[in-house]
Amino acid sequence: MGLFSRLLKSEEKKITVNVRLACIINARPVNEHLILEIPEKSNLKTLIKAVEARIKENISPSFTILVNGERIPLPEGNKRILQNRDNVSILSPIAGGNMNYIEGTFTSFDGTSLYFREWSVKEPLANILIIHGLGEHSGRYLKLAEDFNKSGFSVFAFDLRGHGRSGGKRGHIMNFNEYLYDVDNFKQMLHKRSPKPLFILGHSMGGLIAMNFTIKNQAEIQGLITSSPLFRIRAKVPEWKKKLGVFLSSRIPSLSMSNGLNPYHLSHAPEVVKAYIKDPLVHRKVTARWFTEITKAMEETFRIAKRLNVPVLMLHGGEDLLTDPKGSEDIFELLTVRDKTLKIYNGFYHEIYNEVEREKPVADTIEWMKKKIISQ
Repeated sequence: MGLFSRLLKSEEKKITVNVRLACIINARPVNEHLILEIPEKSNLKTLIKAVEARIKENISPSFTILVNGERIPLPEGNKRILQNRDNVSILSPIAGGNMNYIEGTFTSFDGTSLYFREWSVKEPLANILIIHGLGEHSGRYLKLAEDFNKSGFSVFAFDLRGHGRSGGKRGHIMNFNEYLYDVDNFKQMLHKRSPKPLFILGHSMGGLIAMNFTIKNQAEIQGLITSSPLFRIRAKVPEWKKKLGVFLSSRIPSLSMSNGLNPYHLSHAPEVVKAYIKDPLVHRKVTARWFTEITKAMEETFRIAKRLNVPVLMLHGGEDLLTDPKGSEDIFELLTVRDKTLKIYNGFYHEIYNEVEREKPVADTIEWMKKKIISQ
């Protein structure tokens, strides 16, 4: 290449494109956010090649591609010319193409914008509303959504306020009821979109939210599933720290601090831990008011557990070092509902659906839900 050609190439105009990867590549979950510079007037095919060069993996033509929320079919969509600041999502195909993926936002009771994802199938057996845990986001449930889709269930999830792509200060609430109102708003929207039997599945802090919400809003809920719920923290919190938390909550409620979560205690699967650490949508913050509100919510759960009258499946990792399995066992004993099941998975860490032997809890969950549908 001559000097003149090189000078022209160096002055070539570039555009910036935001790329979100939420897919399974070579049996490995990939959740990444890339900001790529590509030549002006590049098409989608050029962008995909740039993504493949960055992640050193091939993007399957069967993947779902969204440009600014619009689904672009491939290969005919490869010629789509991209604009500066376009948002491109690359997603796995789910349930053999028998699915529809939607992402967007909804406005909650106080005007906060909350981000949601929907993995729906044609003629679903039922809907599943997933509530994620502290510091994470709904995108980490892609693989589980695939499993549920393949078994005929539509899946809906949203990023809690202060998490993921939703609005709000990271890890902050002024009142635990904010979470419950958000779930109620999302549930109402979900029901309008797909009035099918509904299961609520909550993981960790999401399990605490799901249990409290279901107890207080039992109508139209087919069943409740809790995954390593936050009913008790495994590590004992010193009394002085509790008192300090109460003091700061009353004086500086929005004061942020580390949540102290050790990512190596999430799963025995190294790829899960690595992806969590690298995930730009994961945060590690909580506030003083969050601490006192969650503490009160845990205490309240033990007082009101006997009011639950919905079938419940409680699952917990036996070696969970973050939330105490004894908390699930004690809540289970307080439940008066006859249709209740508790399973403790020996050797499992906190994220049972992301463990090395995840197939067992996934299969148990699907089998349980199908039995509930048949018996309705």
